[in-house]
Amino acid sequence: MAGRLRNGGVGYPAGECQLKYHRLMARTMRQPSLPQISYSPRELIEEVRARSFPALREPVELFFGKIGSLAFIRRPLSNQNATIFIHDIINRPDTPMPVLRFVVLHELLHLQIPPREIGRKRTTHPPEFWTVERQLAPDREECWAWIWLSFHSHLVHDEKKEQTRVKRTWVKTLGVALTEWETACQIVANDSQYRGIHEI
Repeated sequence: MAGRLRNGGVGYPAGECQLKYHRLMARTMRQPSLPQISYSPRELIEEVRARSFPALREPVELFFGKIGSLAFIRRPLSNQNATIFIHDIINRPDTPMPVLRFVVLHELLHLQIPPREIGRKRTTHPPEFWTVERQLAPDREECWAWIWLSFHSHLVHDEKKEQTRVKRTWVKTLGVALTEWETACQIVANDSQYRGIHEI
């Protein structure tokens, strides 16, 4: 991990990746993984919506599966709901609730702050996205600390595509004990290098 945390954008992929992700979305929706987390995904979405996005009225679905990135959201189409896809690497009962809450919040924020062009380049995470995320998720550093401490050998930060890709080796994490949430919080509290470096 080289001692640094990176905020792999977990938003919707763009450009040449879209066809690949449309296929992944279709496959995941046809054959989703059963939720292994120890709390209800529906209740989690509604909690985050009520707390941080009270004006968001549209239905939001959540699917777990073997997708290419840590997570992304499909924006609502004319006949479909907004849908969050989360990789199975964090679909496990020992994933801390704050981590899943943060991932869901990050994805829902994409509905509020859409992509835009900056210097002729389309970005899914403009500066205002990070500003609002910091306001809504004060534990974001702790969440990224837990993710990278638990899975750093199986994740790749792709800055160009603004996402965190999950390697095929992620299956090696099955049955392996993960970092304790309290450990991640202590590391962030005691080490300044884990703060303020998440913006791409």
